[in-house]
Amino acid sequence: MNKASKIISTVFFIAAGAILFVILYKAPFRLDDLTWGGRIGMERLRTFFRTQNGRYLGNLAVIALTRIPAVIRIIIEMAVMFVFFMCAHSHYGKQKVPSAVFIVLFAAMPVSIMSSTVTWVAGFANYFFSALFTLAVVAVDIKVLWGDIGLKGRKGMTCLIMLMVFAGQFFLETATIYIVLLSVAMAVIYAVREHKTPKFFIIQTAVSLAGALILFANPSYRSAVTHDGLTYKSIDFGNGGLGGVIATLWKNYNDEVVFRWFGMNSILNIVLTLIVIIVCIRSRKVTGYVFACAGALFEGAFVYDFFDGESELLINADVMAVLSIAYYLFVFAAAVIFVKDGRSKFRMVIYFISSLIFMGPFTIVSPVTDRCLMMTYIFWCLIAAEFVMSMGLSFSPREDGAAFICASVLVCGIMGWFLTTQFDMWKFQDLRMEEVQKCIDKHYRVFYLPKVPDAKKYCYGLNIPQDDYWLTNYKDYYGIDRSCRLEFVNYNEWMVKRALNR
Repeated sequence: MNKASKIISTVFFIAAGAILFVILYKAPFRLDDLTWGGRIGMERLRTFFRTQNGRYLGNLAVIALTRIPAVIRIIIEMAVMFVFFMCAHSHYGKQKVPSAVFIVLFAAMPVSIMSSTVTWVAGFANYFFSALFTLAVVAVDIKVLWGDIGLKGRKGMTCLIMLMVFAGQFFLETATIYIVLLSVAMAVIYAVREHKTPKFFIIQTAVSLAGALILFANPSYRSAVTHDGLTYKSIDFGNGGLGGVIATLWKNYNDEVVFRWFGMNSILNIVLTLIVIIVCIRSRKVTGYVFACAGALFEGAFVYDFFDGESELLINADVMAVLSIAYYLFVFAAAVIFVKDGRSKFRMVIYFISSLIFMGPFTIVSPVTDRCLMMTYIFWCLIAAEFVMSMGLSFSPREDGAAFICASVLVCGIMGWFLTTQFDMWKFQDLRMEEVQKCIDKHYRVFYLPKVPDAKKYCYGLNIPQDDYWLTNYKDYYGIDRSCRLEFVNYNEWMVKRALNR
């Protein structure tokens, strides 16, 4: 990568970072932000989240982030994102092209996930912090397993890693379960391969189990299982024996999971399938050409769905579920058959299994939202980048630089597009705040506030649900008397009411 390429790519990445800074700075607090940033957040802290959840560090993070100055909060968030991308880059060593593929695919995540994790403080505090710790643990474990990190006699580093493992258990339940399973799996693999006791992984298993026990000891999870109404979460295994359980799992997979993993990730599906087709053709085997033809069928479906814009693979739910499983097996088989490097193949198997572990709990847990599948999306981005790395392509410094320039320009463009989607959100939020202050000053008993178009997609939670819990939180945060009534109406209706001075 020559000097000119470094300068150009750096300029565009800095531009993308500047755009992201503006987006984060202007993003309004909403839903849980208002709850954690107000009186209820401090009440939950006084009971140490006894009836909320066991995400102790995530809860502390959101309480802190909603109370510090905006500039400091954004600096912290961007620092976390930078470390996250460094963790992803560490999976590929010195190869920049796979890293570029990962960065672009991550930036191109579905808008609904972006708006409910990256630009939503409460979502960021749990989901992005969790993703950072999870990715770091995976990277470290794989390197320790292959001997790339030597820990003999380095007790300080071992303690730091264990502290990271323990801390990572208190942000998201799926990550907590995953880190325990990963620790056990690594201990078994190391023992079988090296024929000796894996002390590092045994300690990690014990530490991760301790964290999991502390998290799930929180009474809210017992409430989720017994459905006693003390928590909004629900865990349901179904009824009617094994057949009933299987039927429930299949129904929940159809209704809640398959679209969020398979149906809405059009860009990732298109890019990954194209990469797989190239890998299969490069094998120059009959099986490779057969796989390439199968991949072309999937690619055609994904491209049609992307440009159609309306269908979003809205076909029979059972057919869509079967297709998603077929696609998973297709990509997995391609990795096992056509990826020759042993380490690369091992990492990919880990990523495939990891995506299932993060996906699986949502067949029994409700409610499920798009952001719940964020880690599954990340692991599939890693799979795409790993396929690129497995090709063993040799790039000249000029080609390497060109790849990174393309990646930086694409990321900048994606961030720029997302910025344009936020203009209406900011305008409506400003209008709301003006109206709230006006209503308070004039002692109105009914507050009419404008709904935000497309807020569900582009600014998750900006339209407040019409129930007492969220409306009360909204009133408390903005200093509105609880006896007042809030009504969120369409913009045109709101303009009429304002013009008539109500």
